[in-house]
Parts: sequence; C-alpha cells; structure tokens
Amino acid sequence: MEQLLNRFNSMFEENLCSICDINGNVLKISNSFSVLIETKKELLIGARHYDLLNHNKQGREIFLSILDKVKVNKYWKGMLKMRTARGKLLYFDTKVLLVNNKNVMELLWIKKEVTNNLHKDKYCSLTNLRNKSSLIQFLSKKHPHSKTHRSFYVAL
Repeated sequence: MEQLLNRFNSMFEENLCSICDINGNVLKISNSFSVLIETKKELLIGARHYDLLNHNKQGREIFLSILDKVKVNKYWKGMLKMRTARGKLLYFDTKVLLVNNKNVMELLWIKKEVTNNLHKDKYCSLTNLRNKSSLIQFLSKKHPHSKTHRSFYVAL
C-alpha cells in the first residue's frame, strides 16, 4: 500500500495536479503546476480553487458548475482558462475526479496545458488564413479583377 501511495505522490508532483475540498479550498498542489502558474505552493494551499479559475471574474460560478456535474457523474472533463501571476492566459484540458479520502470527499484536478496547441494552427502557413472557415469564406469571394468566383479548389 505504501508503494502505491509513493507512486501516486510521484505522479502527482510530475503532472499539473491539485486537490481541493468540496468548498474549493486547495489542499494539495503539484510543484509543476505552481511553477507553471508562477505562484509559490505555500500561497496556494488553503486558497480557493475557484480563484485560480478567475480569468474572467466568474471562477466561483465555473467551480460550482463543475462541482454539480462531478457530484452526479463522479467525473468532469473540459477546457479551462487560467491566468498566471503575471497575467499570461493559459488553457488547460482538465479532468476532475471525485475522490473519497478517509470518508472526506475531495476533488482531484488533473490538467494538461494546451495553450500552444490551440494557437499553433492559428494561421495556415500555406494560405496565411486562420482556419478552414476562413479558407471557405476566402474561396467564396469574387476575385477583384474578375466577375466570376475563384476557380480553384483546395483539398481540405
């Protein structure tokens, strides 16, 4: 059992994780997560988890919505935004699990930072357009030197 607990703690610290109680108080936070959001671990322990979600002043509502879904399904998955201490906006693919720890219900938050992936394909290097919708809109416009629509196709 001790070996399993050691493995859990090791995996917890290596990944972007946090644990909070049902009221949103942070109980534990991984080193890698505190470094990424540019805040000392000691300052985060005891803080409200929904303050971490406070990218748009609706952190509490987001937290309560997630909590309601986790209470029913024991699980929630979705995309969350957070700001670092310096104000940089980060996007996280997030999973929240309801965990029973010695008859105390806690929320385990497992996050994967995906900010770069979201913005990586912002502009296509071939067409210099934002995305497929922009390409379709571009192709449907009339050419300025012609009275007909553009006459080429691009495989999407």
